[in-house]
Amino acid sequence: MATTVYDGDLRIVRRSGTVGTDSGARRRDTALGWLTAVAFLAVVASAAGYTARWVYQSRYAPGLASAADCRLAQRTIDGGAALGHAQSPVDSQAAARNAVHDAELRAQLAVYETYAMRIAAGAPAQPTATDKDSLSSELNSRCAGQLQIRYPARP
Repeated sequence: MATTVYDGDLRIVRRSGTVGTDSGARRRDTALGWLTAVAFLAVVASAAGYTARWVYQSRYAPGLASAADCRLAQRTIDGGAALGHAQSPVDSQAAARNAVHDAELRAQLAVYETYAMRIAAGAPAQPTATDKDSLSSELNSRCAGQLQIRYPARP
């Protein structure tokens, strides 16, 4: 129920219970407006970030190695797994590794050969299982999981 109080000249002095814009409602509406604007800007920034990431990955991220490079890599891995005690890698393995055109795959194969030689020679600084797993996943990520990575037996 609304009450209106008039003074002697019939001017409104005070109203209660009327629907109007009081300062609390105005503050609430302003806060909701700001909250909506901030949420909208967050969505726009997130979409821009995902788009930029997609463009960067499609343009600059390394792709898969060619099938020929993966076959040469498998040949290098097979030669490394066949290393016996105190043997050095066969020259054909080094030639196969150097024939790989993908520079990242070639570098990972060089690390594999180092690990294989350390294991075959019984060197005190052996690669850990984590190192081997990491290298295996890196090699397989370049060749779409086609490589069968084996290490030589310990002496």
